[in-house]
Amino acid sequence: MYQVIQQLADHRKTKPALRYGRQYMRPIAGDGTHFQVSTYAPGVVAYSRILNDQEILIVANANTNPPPNGNWRGQVIVDMSLNPEGSAYQVLFSNKRNPIVPQPVARKAVNTVQVTEFNGAVSSGPVHCIGVDLQPMEIQILERNNG
Repeated sequence: MYQVIQQLADHRKTKPALRYGRQYMRPIAGDGTHFQVSTYAPGVVAYSRILNDQEILIVANANTNPPPNGNWRGQVIVDMSLNPEGSAYQVLFSNKRNPIVPQPVARKAVNTVQVTEFNGAVSSGPVHCIGVDLQPMEIQILERNNG
């Protein structure tokens, strides 16, 4: 436990967005079409920390069921202006061995998705999203690979 806390603290020290960035809850979709912030338990929570032109994405799967039923594969909306289509994210941190690297940023065209916001408003895109694959009880901290 101490080692995990130390790893998280180290990332926080080296990534200003994790310390100072604005926080945004991110809609997710298990089917790639119907996006919303998770409202069920055990659920998946996703949020971004954005500072200037950097977005760091944190995604956590609260499901305790063993694989494969406890795994979650889906998509998370990211900021369109900061994440060009095709750009890649890397795993900065995972509490599991051998985390699966996210899929590149994909563009979903207008009228191909349904995004339900906290206040009940619904929009239909366009959006940019990345595909993630989480093990049960896995937390990933993701950063766009600029190199």
